[in-house]
Amino acid sequence: MELDFYRRPHFIFCFIKSRIMELDIDPILQVFPNYLQHLVLSDDELRILCNWLMESEDNEDLFDDISNEAKWIEDCPRNISAGLEGSLERIRMRMIENSEQL
Repeated sequence: MELDFYRRPHFIFCFIKSRIMELDIDPILQVFPNYLQHLVLSDDELRILCNWLMESEDNEDLFDDISNEAKWIEDCPRNISAGLEGSLERIRMRMIENSEQL
């Protein structure tokens, strides 16, 4: 089955938009596991984190929330694990919400 992309501009737009969002979010999501586990960040990871923080106030607010570990765990919804995987999922959700508000 051959796709005629000219007849499906919405498909192309959605694919490109999701790919761009993926590219924008992925680098910081690779840094957060180390940060959440209190591991020393490499120079590249620190650069990614600093650049991400400078992008928006929403990013700064999210980082402040993540950095207050006791409150972050306390505010964890019941249906999400309070561990690393749950924290990464919550971070992803907040980042998507923030990007949708733009």
